[in-house]
Amino acid sequence: MIQFFPRRGPSAQLKDNMTEKIFDIPNDKIQKRLKNARLIVLVGGFIHPDRRAETQRAEKPRMDVLEMERCYGAEVLDFHWQERFNKENRFWGLISLLLQSILGWSSMLALAVSTKLKPGDVVYVTGEDIGLPLAAFSRLIQRKWPPIIMRMEQPIYGRTPLRRRLFTNYFKFAAKRIDLILCRTQAHVDLLVSELGVPPQKATFIPEMTDSHFFDPAVPIDEDDATVIPNVPYILSAGLELRDYETLIAAVKEMPIQLVIAAGSPWSKFVFNGEQVSLPENVLVDKFSASQMRELYRAASLIVVPVKPTNRACGMNVILEAWSMARPVVASHTLGLNSYILDKQTGRLVPPEDSGALQMMISEVLTRPEESRQLAISGRQRVVEELHIENYVEIVGSKLVMILDKRI
Repeated sequence: MIQFFPRRGPSAQLKDNMTEKIFDIPNDKIQKRLKNARLIVLVGGFIHPDRRAETQRAEKPRMDVLEMERCYGAEVLDFHWQERFNKENRFWGLISLLLQSILGWSSMLALAVSTKLKPGDVVYVTGEDIGLPLAAFSRLIQRKWPPIIMRMEQPIYGRTPLRRRLFTNYFKFAAKRIDLILCRTQAHVDLLVSELGVPPQKATFIPEMTDSHFFDPAVPIDEDDATVIPNVPYILSAGLELRDYETLIAAVKEMPIQLVIAAGSPWSKFVFNGEQVSLPENVLVDKFSASQMRELYRAASLIVVPVKPTNRACGMNVILEAWSMARPVVASHTLGLNSYILDKQTGRLVPPEDSGALQMMISEVLTRPEESRQLAISGRQRVVEELHIENYVEIVGSKLVMILDKRI
């Protein structure tokens, strides 16, 4: 029997298994140390000017970089800052106008910020798009300060052997100036050390996180947002980065259940609007707000995350949000997701690009409600005990302090 979860929040059994371990403010010593330094956080994108107010009103999940701003007094510099910098500095604005189309926004942000850095600063970079050019430029001018910690999304780029070789050489040059690389998967740590020559002490795995306060099944239902919920049992999938929706659609097209695909992402360059494949009647593709997604998670019978083979953590944000909303998860068995999902404990894994195996697993989870509920409970516990935003901000803060103290 296919289960359909009513929109009324967690059951008593589920509440009994929600032993929360939430830190409102990170460690006082970390906070004091970073406030005495000047922490600069570089973001390769535009943070909407209203985002801070929206998170304060609990309309959207909190962002790690804005939590660093709140807790550590960090200066968060994004592409909006770059635009203002270009306008305030005419000479730099002209250079940026000439080079931006060649080097890209992220590289120009790195170069602009490098003109303002000084001893005593510490820099946290959200991706290699900014971190590598910043580090490479620092090496070229032989600047040893400030320390740089970089979050890495993908260690190897390039569609041809020549491009990959060029990027690898560029990475090796820049990485010598980076104090610590934070990887989203253990597979990336292994690759950096074994193939790219990064010393083991300079690369570490820090898992993704989510806002377990925003994505919480105990949050009251918003009836306006809940209007997007189908009035029939459904499974939910979401995201764009390296998603394999063709395989998922093939798996469910003959199944007696609705599939909702939330094909949206603020960061991904991938696009899926349903026009790439012929959609069966039981498949809906649309975009939803964060609060609408919370209601969709709440009532979904199952969350399915089909990902193409990769060692990146693609799909992890959706999985964390699903876990946080106490929903069972089925996902592709990729090297990246190996760092997160324990098969039969916090989720079920299937081979990538195998519609038959995916169909069988979806049917198995949907027709075993007690096992499904236990997966949901285990996933929720994993988030509230470890993979929440407070813990992430504190871990990153401790790494920043560690690097600062080593540099003194």
